[in-house]
Parts: sequence; structure tokens; C-alpha cells
Amino acid sequence: MIILDTSFLYSLLNKRDTNHVIAEKLFDEIVNQNKFGKPVIFEYVLDEFLTIIGNKHPFAYVKRVVDFISLNIEQGIFLLITLDGRDALYDTIKLFKKLNEDKTCFF
Repeated sequence: MIILDTSFLYSLLNKRDTNHVIAEKLFDEIVNQNKFGKPVIFEYVLDEFLTIIGNKHPFAYVKRVVDFISLNIEQGIFLLITLDGRDALYDTIKLFKKLNEDKTCFF
């Protein structure tokens, strides 16, 4: 088992990050070569990561990242560990997408 942290996820999914190439190589070793065991993401890491990218990047980018992570969780590539269960997290992601896609919503 290897725990993926916010810094790794940010470097992996941000081509402009100085550690992007290193993160891509490590991701290949983790996922394709199964070098370190199952990759695990804790809910609080995902929350922190989405908060950071949500503040720094446009919604289209954030949506692609959310879709990438969701797909990897659904396919069993990443193991997501949550305190409240996956349904609560997925409901939050759906709400986030809806609020950002619906131009009539105001904060």
C-alpha cells in the first residue's frame, strides 16, 4: 500500500508543476508496475487537493481532474478511504459540478 498525498496529486495532474515529470514516473511505477502496492487516497487529502486546484485553476480543469480521480476510484486503481462513506463524497462532487456548471447559481 502507498498513500498518495496532496503534493503528489498536484504534481501528477499539473503539467506546469516542477515535479510533474517525477510524479508521472512514480505514478507509472505505482499503477503499471505495482511497485509499492495499492495506491490509497484519504478523503481529507482529496478535499484538500480539490480546494487547492479549485482556487488556482478554472472549473474545466478541475472537472477533468475530478473525472480522472473518480474514474480511477471506480475502476479500483485507487482505494479511497472515507470517514462518512463514498456516497457523501460523491454527493459533494456532484454538487460541486452542478454549482460550477449552472450559471444561475450564486454564492
